[in-house]
Amino acid sequence: MDQHSHQEFSENRKDLFATTHWSVLCQVGQEDSSLSMKALETLCCQYWYPVYVFVRSRGYGEHDVEDLTQGFFANLLRRDDFAGLSRPNGKFRAFLLASVKNFLSNERDKATGLKRGGGQSVVPLDNEWASRQFNSQQIETLSPDRQFDRSWAMELLRLVLAKLKEDYENRKQGGLFDQLKFSLQGDRSEKTYRVMANDLGLSESGVKVCIHRLREKYRKMLKEAISQTTATVSDTESEIQELMQILR
Repeated sequence: MDQHSHQEFSENRKDLFATTHWSVLCQVGQEDSSLSMKALETLCCQYWYPVYVFVRSRGYGEHDVEDLTQGFFANLLRRDDFAGLSRPNGKFRAFLLASVKNFLSNERDKATGLKRGGGQSVVPLDNEWASRQFNSQQIETLSPDRQFDRSWAMELLRLVLAKLKEDYENRKQGGLFDQLKFSLQGDRSEKTYRVMANDLGLSESGVKVCIHRLREKYRKMLKEAISQTTATVSDTESEIQELMQILR
């Protein structure tokens, strides 16, 4: 996949929040193949990179990682791991990590067979981009489990930020978003309120109101995104705390 294709693929991922729910993912392996395939597509598109990171951090070479990642997702559907779940439970992040660990421990021969046999590619995996991203993260000191969790958290934030930007652009406020997005990290050093007010044609109090609204919308979207991979409100709150701790 070239750079243009990866950019297009990344843009498409902004629409995933409409269908990426733990309850929907439990549809995989059920009789309704359309729901199953949609759930699998969503699963693969949103979570392939943390899986790639975990596999790579276990010491596999670049060329093997792509095959193993593809093999994992293909195997996940074939084993009907979701079919036995009569109701959503727990956190999908934990389920996926446990599944890939099991795959690498017990299904290595199958993965090798998929590689030699030219198994079907089920993930639009951009290996070159993933390799650059992995090398730039410089998280070698972290355990594979922590690398998986950190990659998951970073990917979640990127998806939420992209969706938030799209929301502002749809309201013809893309310029406002670009001016204020730095405030989501709590950094005021880039520009003072006075400079931003002059740039935007607003009062300083107006800028503060805009920043407050931006942060509120960001927090709401972040919580919504996380809730789509958890079973209960309690799980969602716990996941928020865990992911924020991971990013510190």
